[in-house]
Amino acid sequence: MHGIGEKSIEKLNEIGIYTIGQLLNLTEDEMVYYFGKYGVEIYNKIRGYDNRPICLERETKSVGRETTFDNDTTDKSFLKAVLLDFAQELAGALDEEALFAKTVTVKFKTDNFKTHTRSKTLKKYINTYGEIKDTAFDILDDYNINGSIRLIGLSLSNFSDASYEQLSFFDLPDS
Repeated sequence: MHGIGEKSIEKLNEIGIYTIGQLLNLTEDEMVYYFGKYGVEIYNKIRGYDNRPICLERETKSVGRETTFDNDTTDKSFLKAVLLDFAQELAGALDEEALFAKTVTVKFKTDNFKTHTRSKTLKKYINTYGEIKDTAFDILDDYNINGSIRLIGLSLSNFSDASYEQLSFFDLPDS
């Protein structure tokens, strides 16, 4: 059972307990006697009681799209067209979640089934189609394709829920 380690198992075995069923026969007071205050937690866990809040929504860590082609390709203009579609979809996803991304990743799988990823972490957070597309194209243009591509993917990560922009000293107004 999760939460019962080797030391606890040794202690249980010393008192003749080898199964969860046998552990269920102990009273809460006995559990506290053998395990201290942690005994209450074990007592409740084995009975299915858990007062931790249920969190139905998880924080988004990344969003992405990918596709496997029917025919492998070396055509960069075709790959860019696919990335265009993905950039548009992902910009919409960021907009829905009111998120801004700082890292753009392009994933490639070559005809020999090797997967390659190339990421670019930007100085500022982005969320527009144009910014996502431009960064994805930069990554693709920098990638030296050896062989054909059978899969391409685009993902965004390193999120913020507000647009924080690092200003340059050169961007500051004159005083």
